[in-house]
Amino acid sequence: MLKHDGAAFYWASTSLAMSRTALDWAIQRGHTDPNKMVIYDDLLTVRLGLKQLIQHMPEACSLARKSALRLADTIEKYPLTADQVCDHLRTIEGRIKDGLELSFLLSLTEAEAALYQPEALLVSAVFPNKFGAAAYEIEESAKCLALGRSTASAFHALRCLEAGIAALSRCLNIPDPSKAHERSWMKLLDKLEAGIKAKWPTNSDRMTGDGRIFDEAYAALAAMQNPWRNSTMHLDQKYTSEEAREVFDAVRRFMGRLSNRMDENGEPKA
Repeated sequence: MLKHDGAAFYWASTSLAMSRTALDWAIQRGHTDPNKMVIYDDLLTVRLGLKQLIQHMPEACSLARKSALRLADTIEKYPLTADQVCDHLRTIEGRIKDGLELSFLLSLTEAEAALYQPEALLVSAVFPNKFGAAAYEIEESAKCLALGRSTASAFHALRCLEAGIAALSRCLNIPDPSKAHERSWMKLLDKLEAGIKAKWPTNSDRMTGDGRIFDEAYAALAAMQNPWRNSTMHLDQKYTSEEAREVFDAVRRFMGRLSNRMDENGEPKA
């Protein structure tokens, strides 16, 4: 998928269409001799329009872009008659129309564009460096949300949590699972819970400091396991855009809090 500046392309193509219309009007009413050479300075609007058009031409209009480059080069090197300029511009317009008819363009709202290509941080300033693989997942989750692929968005967001579980476990020196059946969330969370209780045995131990951070992290993961993570693995589960946004925001907040305490390797250790 390619990003396209629709507004810039619209104004550039409109500028050229207006230039061509003005020349046609002048020729038809006898104000301009169609066979008379148009001086370089009088083509200022055409030259500027071509420059913008070439810069913002959609990929689907590659033939129109070639025609625009050819006209821009010709204007710089050789004199043209008014009729020749009009013919070139009509060719470009026709090729733009053909190119757009052969393509399928999608557009994003302002809110969707902010998710697809965010200017603000999705999680936190430290998150991308501390959780490289998870940062990719959260970015993909945001892009899927922007494109209306709600179930895919939830899937990517929940994959991000696997890095969170691994980091919490490593921080407690719990070995990474070595066998496939050990990678289930239930087994991972069971080991994590046991590790937390071994490190902070009493409720009061888990009310402050690292004990509280780990206890709250485990509770958040356990709360997301059944309604979100487990159901996402089944074919009959689909997410609406609202549900996917809820998952995305919950995961984003969770990973933000976690990255303030540790990196994906669980450093510094508890």
